[in-house]
Amino acid sequence: MKNLTSIYSLATVCLASLLLWSCGRAGGENTGSEYMPDMAHSIAYEANYNSYYLNNTWDGEEAYRSYAGPRKPVKGTVARGYLPSKYQNLEDYRTSADETHVALQEKVRAMMMADASLQNELTLDSKKELEKVLLEGGHLYSINCEVCHGDKLDGNGVLYNEGEGKYSAKPANLVNEEFSAATDGRFLSAILHGKGMMQSHVDKMSPMERWKVIHYIRSMQAKKNGTEYNPVGNVNVAPTAVSLEESFEALMNDVKAGTVAGEDLKIGLDNVLYSVGKADLKAESYGTLNSLVSLLTANPSVKIEISGHTDNTGDSAKNLQLSEDRAHAVYDYLIGHGIATERLAYKGYGDTNPLTSNDTEEGMKQNRRTELKIVQ
Repeated sequence: MKNLTSIYSLATVCLASLLLWSCGRAGGENTGSEYMPDMAHSIAYEANYNSYYLNNTWDGEEAYRSYAGPRKPVKGTVARGYLPSKYQNLEDYRTSADETHVALQEKVRAMMMADASLQNELTLDSKKELEKVLLEGGHLYSINCEVCHGDKLDGNGVLYNEGEGKYSAKPANLVNEEFSAATDGRFLSAILHGKGMMQSHVDKMSPMERWKVIHYIRSMQAKKNGTEYNPVGNVNVAPTAVSLEESFEALMNDVKAGTVAGEDLKIGLDNVLYSVGKADLKAESYGTLNSLVSLLTANPSVKIEISGHTDNTGDSAKNLQLSEDRAHAVYDYLIGHGIATERLAYKGYGDTNPLTSNDTEEGMKQNRRTELKIVQ
C-alpha cells in the first residue's frame, strides 16, 4: 500500500512538472510554449492587430500594442507604382524666390510641351491590349474628368452645362483642333499641376493611370476626326502617317540620288501652329521644331528655306505679310536653338500657293501650313 502511495505521489510530481514545462513564458532566446494549440507561441506580431498573449512576449501589453500599431513609413518611402515623374515637383524648377506658383506652373507646362521625349509611357503591342487600356482609361476619365469636360470631351460637363451650371467659364474642349495637335506633355502637365480652375490630380491617379486617361483622350480625338486611333508617338496619327524624321530621311536620300529637284524638295511641318491671325508660335509646335533642330544638327551641310502659307480668307496683302511673319518666327526659333543663320532662309507666300481648293474648311486647313525646302 505504501509503495502504491509513493507511485501515485511520483506520478503526480511528474505530471505537474510536465504541465509546468509545457506552458512556459517567452524569455531570453526561448519563444515560450504551451500544450495547446501548437505547443509553441510565435513571438511575431500581426500589423495593426492587437493579438497580445501573456506567454508569447518579452514585455507587457502596451509594448506589444506599440509594435503592432500603425506607424509612419521610413522617410523617402514611395508607394508602389507612384514613383515621381520628371516634372512632378514644381519646386525643382524654381529659379527665383519671387516666382509665383502660377508662373512656376506655366514655366514647367511650357517645358513639358516642348519636350519631344515626353511621350505616352504606356506602350501597347496589340489591338486587344489597346481595347483594355481604353476601357480602363474611359472609366478613369469618367471619375476624374467628366464632371468638367463632359462625356463627349467637349467641355460641356455638368459643372458648365451649356452655361447653366455652377461654372460660368467653359472647360477646355479636348477634342478640338488645338488639343488634337497638342503634345502628351500638355495633358500630363494639367494632370500633374492643374490649369486654371482645375486642380492637380497627381494624388488621384497613379502614373500608369494618367497615361491610360491620355490614351482615352487621344482615342476620342481620333473618333471625332474620323480617323483610326494609332497610339504612336505623342500625337494622333493615321496608321499610314509618316514622321518628320522619316520624311526628312527619305528626302535626303532622294537628293543624294538626284531623283528630285525644285518644288519636290519640300516637307510639310505638321503641328507647327500659331495663334489665330498672329505669328506667335503655340507651345504645341515645339515638339516638331525640336525634332527639326535635331535633324539639322545631324546634317550640318543642309540648308533650308522656311515657307509660310495661308488660306484665302481676308486681304491678300495681309495674308502675305502674316505668312512671312510666321516663317520668320520658325526661323528665329531655329537660330535660337543653335542653327547657323547662313543655313536658313524664310519667305512668305500668302495664299498664292494653295495645296487644294479653299472652298471647304478642310481645304483651308490644309492650305494654312508651314513647309521647309532643301536649298541646293
